[in-house]
Amino acid sequence: MIQNLEALKPFLPDNTLSLLQPLMNKYPLSIKVVKPRKRKLGDYRRAIPPSHIHQITVNNNLDSVQFLITLVHELAHLHAFETYGYRIKPHGREWKHTYVSMLKPFIPFVPTEKQVELVNQIQKPRATTTSVDFEERIAEQERAGGVKLKSLPLGVEFTTHHGMRMQSIRPLRTYILCKDLNSKRLYRVHGMAVVKPL
Repeated sequence: MIQNLEALKPFLPDNTLSLLQPLMNKYPLSIKVVKPRKRKLGDYRRAIPPSHIHQITVNNNLDSVQFLITLVHELAHLHAFETYGYRIKPHGREWKHTYVSMLKPFIPFVPTEKQVELVNQIQKPRATTTSVDFEERIAEQERAGGVKLKSLPLGVEFTTHHGMRMQSIRPLRTYILCKDLNSKRLYRVHGMAVVKPL
């Protein structure tokens, strides 16, 4: 359980926690980062007496942008139900409106090469994104000659599937601190990210 919201920082894109905090603090909420599940990346459970605390879970093997998208997806359920009542459809127009309005402010705060993922979600909100989707994407990238970043030695130079040339620097739990070889900016890249060594 996330007692301190700062504990979410390692899982999120830089500078996004402050935008999330008002969304997470509006209602009594427990957030759990859990082991990967086959059929879902996250879920939401409404508050039930006597605790009156809502619960959200998110898988711990997601890259930072997928983690953010999943968390906002589940937060949108909470906010939509609290705003419109529990008779609305879980992924109906009320949820879609809430989800899109909550996700839009995050676009400038994710790496440029990842912004397309948020834009796609905004243009066509999806009811579900399962861990099967996530695993299939990794498998497809590996078939194309990629390897998981966590399997490479530190200091190796590589390209991402978006074409960025980077170098790994040091591990950060499930992420690895990497440097963009062109801009010299630092990024946290998930260890499960599939890359191509140079």
